[in-house]
Amino acid sequence: MTFYKQTIWLILLFLPLFNTEAADPKITVTLGQHRVVFPAGYRGLNYFPDEPISVIKKNPFQYLMTAGDSTYLMQGRTLDNAVPIKKVLVPGAKTEFDNGYAGITSTVYNNKRKQLLAFYHAEDHVGMPKVSYNKDIQGAYWSIGMAVLNADSNVFTKSGQILTPSVRKSDVTHDHQGIGDVCVITDSTNTYLYAYFTDLTRKQGSKPAKIGMARSRIVDGGKPGSWYKFHNGGFTEKGRGGMESPVVFPPASFPCDVYAPHVTYIRELKKYMMVCNVMVYSDHEKQRAEKGGIYFCFSDDGINWSEPKSLVTGHPVPYQGRKYVGHPHLLITRATVNRVSGWLLYAYTPRWGTKAPNQPHHLAKRTITINLGKDSDTTSTQPTPRTTPVDLTSLRKLANSEKVNTKGEIFDLDLTGASLTESHLAAIGTLRSLGSLALRQTNVTNENLEIIGKLTKLKYLSLGKTRITSDGLRHLKGLKNLKGLRINGNKGIGDSGVEHLTGMKKLTVLQINNTSITGAGVQKLKRALPNCKIIR
Repeated sequence: MTFYKQTIWLILLFLPLFNTEAADPKITVTLGQHRVVFPAGYRGLNYFPDEPISVIKKNPFQYLMTAGDSTYLMQGRTLDNAVPIKKVLVPGAKTEFDNGYAGITSTVYNNKRKQLLAFYHAEDHVGMPKVSYNKDIQGAYWSIGMAVLNADSNVFTKSGQILTPSVRKSDVTHDHQGIGDVCVITDSTNTYLYAYFTDLTRKQGSKPAKIGMARSRIVDGGKPGSWYKFHNGGFTEKGRGGMESPVVFPPASFPCDVYAPHVTYIRELKKYMMVCNVMVYSDHEKQRAEKGGIYFCFSDDGINWSEPKSLVTGHPVPYQGRKYVGHPHLLITRATVNRVSGWLLYAYTPRWGTKAPNQPHHLAKRTITINLGKDSDTTSTQPTPRTTPVDLTSLRKLANSEKVNTKGEIFDLDLTGASLTESHLAAIGTLRSLGSLALRQTNVTNENLEIIGKLTKLKYLSLGKTRITSDGLRHLKGLKNLKGLRINGNKGIGDSGVEHLTGMKKLTVLQINNTSITGAGVQKLKRALPNCKIIR
């Protein structure tokens, strides 16, 4: 069996953890600013991505994303404007190993058989208790399944379990136990499928979680029974029920769990890379997250890894009212011998929960650059300075209508339904005479509102059905001349966003229908803005 050597699966880059033997002081990693791609409630979805996304096609742009307990096919011209097309994998019956959850985490294409092999995190919820620290989360017995999509079909067919834990369900002692969060790639020689997984078997007590590994020969197609786990230095244990040994360990400097790996082999750098989560035990026990979050590491052979190194700080498991960063993965857009760039994507929420002002996690991203230089020896998480080109000509072509004053300055611009690039948004930021701006049903995000918030002459602003949330409204606090503001259709806006609107004393119309603002939030607005008509 042969596989595409193009980057259908290489596109997803996930960075590994550290063991000092594999440390490379010549590599630097730099992150850009945090951006929300899809807010909570986007197109009716919540709790996403609950596993790393898996890109399967670039024109149109298609990828698989887990939301809730199932996997969806997303499609659009770009990642940022994709919409859910349909569910492609759902939990099985109560008697099945995946009765509570079926989240595809990675895919590999079998060119010979014209099949897409999908590997997924499976959960058995029957008889398992609720999580002790968060009663909103169901306990689960984990395992790893495979499904196949044939060229003549649009439905994944489940093949069964390929990897199961060495601890049987009847012997579990915790609310979560097993192996899962799998990432499957081809190795650098195109001989094996490598599977990296969270080892939560807890055989030696409740802590810590580690990252294990298994492999299957590519010619065997990844089918059940063809996998062998890494144990005591070799791939000697059967994939189903065999013993596990970690290939990635928690950082030695503090007690923690390390889990949720995603890996790829970057041929240009001749390196395997992984991103993963690290949870410091004090994170939920003492409600601190000073060290936990997203970590990364490297390997030359895919087996011996450097020690995990911090990349993004946050709480890596859902905890009520806390910032959450989980399920990291990397989307590579460009690679050369010395430099790789793309996006670090992850699940995020500023305050996790099921009710306002907290919210479910949703998709966020940052630019990421990995440099292989002769003298480089640092890792930076500071945003890199950048200059975004201004594309006013292209912006005006997108406009449904515009009005120009006697000085030739645009003061009224309608961009309803437009797909806006960063260059377009930079151009909007130059239109200092704008008095009216319509951005309804566009891909505007919280980050983009920072640009809009500097247009202080605005009197009318429409942001209905965009991708903004409560947090983004803080960028609009300086728009003191606003008379009309429409933020309807944004489920990510709740009562926590109200405080950012109460200072807009000139408002006469505020449209907030189909948001998550409650009756209490409306009353607060009415008291602060007595002369404003509130449409809800």
